[in-house]
Amino acid sequence: MKLFFKLLAVLLIVGLLAYITAEFLMEFWWFRSLNLGAYFVLRESYEWLVKIGTTLLLTSLVYLNFSYMPRALSLHKESDIKGLLAFLQRNKKLLWLISFLVVMPLLMPVYTHWERFLLFYFGAKSELVDPVYAKNISFYLFSYPVYALIQKELLWVFGILLSLVSFLYFVFYRKHKQQLQQFPRAAKLHIAKILAILVLLQAWSIALERIEMLYEDRHLPVFFGPGFVEMNYHLPLIFLSFLLFLATAIATVYSLYTGKKYTLTVAFGIAYLLVFTIKQVDGIPNMIDDYYVDPNPVKAEAKYIQYHIKATSDAFNFADVTVKNYTIAPALTPAISNEIKSELANIPLWDNDLLLPVLEQLQSIRPFFSFYTVAADRYELGGKNHQVNIAAREMDYQSLATEAKNWRNRHLIYTHGYGMVMSPSDQLANQPMQWLINNFGQDIKFDKLRIDRPEIYYGLAKSGYAIVPNTESIGQEDKISGDMDTDYQGTGGLPLSSLVTKAVAAIFFQDQRVFFSAGINNDSRILVRRNIYKRISEIAPFLMLDSDPYPVLVDHKIYWIVDAYTTSQLYPLVMPVTLTGKDEIAEKFNYARNSVKVVIDAYNGSVDFYVVDDKDPLIRTYQRLYPGLFKEFAAVPKPFIKHFSYPKAWFALQMRMYSRFHQTDPVIFYQQSEALEFSSMDDKPVEPYYLTLDIEEQENVENIEQQKFILVGPLSPVGRDNLDSLAIAGCLKALHCMDHYQDDIFIYKFPKDVQVEGPGQISALMSQNPDISRQFTLWNQRGSGVIRGRMIVVPVEHTLLYIQPLYIKASSEEGFPNLVKVVVAMNRHTAMADSLAEAFKILYGKIMAAENPVSMPVSEPELSN
Repeated sequence: MKLFFKLLAVLLIVGLLAYITAEFLMEFWWFRSLNLGAYFVLRESYEWLVKIGTTLLLTSLVYLNFSYMPRALSLHKESDIKGLLAFLQRNKKLLWLISFLVVMPLLMPVYTHWERFLLFYFGAKSELVDPVYAKNISFYLFSYPVYALIQKELLWVFGILLSLVSFLYFVFYRKHKQQLQQFPRAAKLHIAKILAILVLLQAWSIALERIEMLYEDRHLPVFFGPGFVEMNYHLPLIFLSFLLFLATAIATVYSLYTGKKYTLTVAFGIAYLLVFTIKQVDGIPNMIDDYYVDPNPVKAEAKYIQYHIKATSDAFNFADVTVKNYTIAPALTPAISNEIKSELANIPLWDNDLLLPVLEQLQSIRPFFSFYTVAADRYELGGKNHQVNIAAREMDYQSLATEAKNWRNRHLIYTHGYGMVMSPSDQLANQPMQWLINNFGQDIKFDKLRIDRPEIYYGLAKSGYAIVPNTESIGQEDKISGDMDTDYQGTGGLPLSSLVTKAVAAIFFQDQRVFFSAGINNDSRILVRRNIYKRISEIAPFLMLDSDPYPVLVDHKIYWIVDAYTTSQLYPLVMPVTLTGKDEIAEKFNYARNSVKVVIDAYNGSVDFYVVDDKDPLIRTYQRLYPGLFKEFAAVPKPFIKHFSYPKAWFALQMRMYSRFHQTDPVIFYQQSEALEFSSMDDKPVEPYYLTLDIEEQENVENIEQQKFILVGPLSPVGRDNLDSLAIAGCLKALHCMDHYQDDIFIYKFPKDVQVEGPGQISALMSQNPDISRQFTLWNQRGSGVIRGRMIVVPVEHTLLYIQPLYIKASSEEGFPNLVKVVVAMNRHTAMADSLAEAFKILYGKIMAAENPVSMPVSEPELSN
């Protein structure tokens, strides 16, 4: 039986070691397959260096204190050293173990936050300072969290050490009282040194309170950070308590060793306790609030509100915001009309959430394919910019029949998506969908859109590992039919050409079929972490990822682009938020930058991190920390640059913050009299949308460069329907956005003395048109539902054109939206037609007739090609 248990123990140890080894090898091989092997070793080394280093340091500290005790007791005869004292002196290894067990539970916060020490060491300076203490923001991002962590850890360690050492000295002294006429002086000094360190650590804690005060939240929802009471009452008390605490400690030590100045020590002690008590009592600050701050809130808090505004503006990069007065042209002229018509070809008439079910119905084709997202992008085709909707056709394993959901199908057969679809943004109503790329045959309108590698092995699908190529491949004569031919010829994943690799993979995935399957051959490769989110997060877990990745077609290959953010919760004076503003479970932060664009090859799985904001101290710190992981913007292949877009979630967050914090006057901010919000329609906020538009800001630039791919967000006064301004974001100031990325924001501010209708008001105006209202009634009587699309506000030549697409959806479950009409509005006139160009032609005629009621009909300018 003993032999059995020994064998069992050996097998368990061998199995555990085999799993740990397999996990390490699999991780290393995976990173090496991405040319990141050195980065993986460096990251793992950093982690263990911090963990082992801090463990050794604190364990040695405790051990040295324990091992010093026999010497401090001055028991030199061998016969005097007995019991626990003898144990401490003779069992060094066991004493090391006890010291380790004492500190290990205390080190859990260090093990969890090991990267903070590295950020502190490699931390880059910021260009920003806090408005209260004028400290560089890098102090709060990198130094303060480490100082706070060290202070708490050391306070715990020395507190426990003081208790244990004092207790053991007391026990030893009682036991050896005959040999020790009095308590040894060395033991007193030992305890005094530990106590002195505790005093310094507590003084450090008091000093850090002035930093903690910058994260005060009691003034919400008005502002975040310290106010009048904190800065004029609590802050002086913090300084005073710090000085009195140190003075009390010094006076106490002096009195104990000299026997003098007891009165001074007592006085300092009483003064410190008095200040400490006053700090804990809310009565005085409440009186200050009641009798000074509350009756005069703006006067009392103005300076601190200004601090909050300044810090928030810096934290969310409002330096990129430029306000431009945008006057509205009094009349629509033929010249303006022609300019508007030149922009109509790129107006997106399909909402992405409405287009997705259309693609599912018309372009999935096979039951195991699906579309997870639709994105807006632009491509230069035929010498012109074309805004398009684009989506990747990916594998949807869950849609397979139940009997088809087995290991062979999941990992060897149904391994990849196939191709993509692309449609121009401008569509014709009551016509079949126009395509630029469609069907499995990849029907294309331009050779530039040819896809040489349509297989998608890496994407948004939550797929497990795939083993390709393999002998289970479904052979097809037509290689572009969309069937599951797994004749993979890429470089992604890990080769399974040896038994060792197979064994390691089988142990890692805890699946013996990886080792024994006859379908795997010497050319097979195992592709792992194929979901692009998991892939990026495994490489760079410190980056926050945007929720809207988008596929792009570059050099006849499919890639994914994901926006990544560097974030922190430690920016002073700024209230923490989430990226969407809705998900309370999501990670909160109060500083962010869209510093990185991640490019993933959908066929080979390569991952490249490109830095697009080199002013961000966080990303510069990570570049120092992990050299070789991030690439400079100059390394971005030129064809990708024009596909880098301003992320919608980041823009929406910035505008939600800007809607309040553009009120830089503390009086106005306190009153929120000029607060804004995203314009609403049908009681729902209008989400930002992409446009390809000439923003009229640059001259002497070729047309293809003048047209910018921008995000647009209409803003209205809080609780009002009229339009206050239009926010647009993108590469706006740079002359050559085809080879340069820049994130600018313009705020087109409308005159306050002019009523500018918002989306909701225009929607109501459209409903009042008898022709449109009559058509709505007719459609609803046919058993179909009318869906009114988003309201698109297009600024052109100091005029605003409002566009709303209309869809019909059958009431059956299989029904999907169809574009049936386009409604346009301007100058309180509306028109409806099957195409945007035709609708604007009718609208132009109405406006000209209204402005020239007596004159002859105005000839319509020719449509731009």
